[in-house]
Amino acid sequence: PQVTVVGDDDQCIYCFRGAEPGNFSRLPQRYEHCTLVDNYRSTANILRVAHVLLEECARREAKTLAPTRETGAPVELWKVATPAEQASELVRAMRARHEEGVPWGEMACLFRCFKAGELGSLH
Repeated sequence: PQVTVVGDDDQCIYCFRGAEPGNFSRLPQRYEHCTLVDNYRSTANILRVAHVLLEECARREAKTLAPTRETGAPVELWKVATPAEQASELVRAMRARHEEGVPWGEMACLFRCFKAGELGSLH
């Protein structure tokens, strides 16, 4: 049978929907295997940092993604101990950018999972 599967083992965060890296690793045993490495979403800097963070994961297919976009802005990594510290650092960084001339309307913060109940508002 001909089977086409497209996905990313580095984004198997949806375990509750049956996603897991093992789903991909079992396919080559039965089907011809091809890994697509061109990345159209992220800048080169983001892919470089992601590669360093993910390269030691035992349950992933070894691969180096090739960016199709420019280098992009430098990536900032923050080490924080609590959700309150994370919120504080985020507010500090956004205020600093605003003071450098970036309008509020051109900034956004994306959260995978944000529970505002603990912290209230970020204002």
